[in-house]
Amino acid sequence: MSNSEPFGGKVLVFGVDSTRFQTVNYSLVKAFLWQKIEILMLIKNMRAKEDKVFAEFLLRVGNGIQPTIHDDLILFPEKMVIKYESEKVCEDALIDVFVYLEEFLNTLLPNGLPSHKLVLKANFPIILLRKLDPSNSLCNGTRMVCERFDNYVKHVEIIIGKYAEKQVLFPRIPLSLAENEGYPFSV
Repeated sequence: MSNSEPFGGKVLVFGVDSTRFQTVNYSLVKAFLWQKIEILMLIKNMRAKEDKVFAEFLLRVGNGIQPTIHDDLILFPEKMVIKYESEKVCEDALIDVFVYLEEFLNTLLPNGLPSHKLVLKANFPIILLRKLDPSNSLCNGTRMVCERFDNYVKHVEIIIGKYAEKQVLFPRIPLSLAENEGYPFSV
């Protein structure tokens, strides 16, 4: 395929951190490609969209219009600062004001719990990781295949061993954190 466009006509996205301005200025801006580059500005902070005040503050900082004090240091608004009194007081204050976004909670991997999302499909092979009913071969390492799903149970078939081809129903099993995990919230 012959194409005279830069990068074969493919769309490329360049991300620039404002602290790297000089590097970008001397490399990309001076390159022959610069005339073909379309500059788009990001104007909405998607990570901070739940907190409008903080999102606007980040945009002011990013756009270089947030007032600074000596040596270009940014002075945080008083309502965004937790004054230090003691370790315990500061920790409690952070927990009181911190909003646990779903995005953050989904990154947590407590001991003994699987990822926040488990996607199963019909005919997927699965391996049992808990001892549920050893007398019926439902123990750690049992290999099965998902057959279908109802609202509260999964229909699976054991595929190996003495109980091969046996149909089994699995109820939804609620999972919970251990008491000593150290998270400042409970489920």
